[in-house]
Formats: sequence, structure tokens, C-alpha cells
Amino acid sequence: MSGRVCNGVNRYRLIIKPLEQARAAAVHYTQQLREALSRRKQAFLSKCQNDSEPHIQSNLFNAEPVSAAGMSHNDLIRWCESIGYRGIT
Repeated sequence: MSGRVCNGVNRYRLIIKPLEQARAAAVHYTQQLREALSRRKQAFLSKCQNDSEPHIQSNLFNAEPVSAAGMSHNDLIRWCESIGYRGIT
């Protein structure tokens, strides 16, 4: 049998430490997504305020599609690349 057998506290640490790291990473990335959504929403609202009334409706219908996180497809891909996310292959 290769590897070593861990009992008690060491076994607990081997299991829990990666889970805690994953939770911390999830919280961090969730915060980044929220901030990106907030920036995109603010940019969208300021653009709507700067446009004249007749153009607002056309801008809404011609807007780039966004994800649930409020990011465009290309923004989402760039963000995933920036954090080193490769996806499931």
C-alpha cells in the first residue's frame, strides 16, 4: 500500500483544510462577482441617464446579453482566465 495512513487529528486536517480553502476561495470569487455586477449595473444606469429618452428603449433591446452575474460572455471569459479557471475538460 502506497502513501501513509493518517488517524485522528491528522486525518481530520487532511480532509478539512482543503474544504476550508475551497470555502475561502468561493467567498472571495463571490465577492469579485458581486463587485463586477455592481460596476456593470452602475455603468448601465449612468449610460441610460446620459442618453435621451427615445434611445433608452432601443439601448435596452440592443444591449449585450449578460450572465446571471451581470457580466457579458466575453467579460465572464476574461474574468475566468484572470483567476486561472480552466473549466471541466
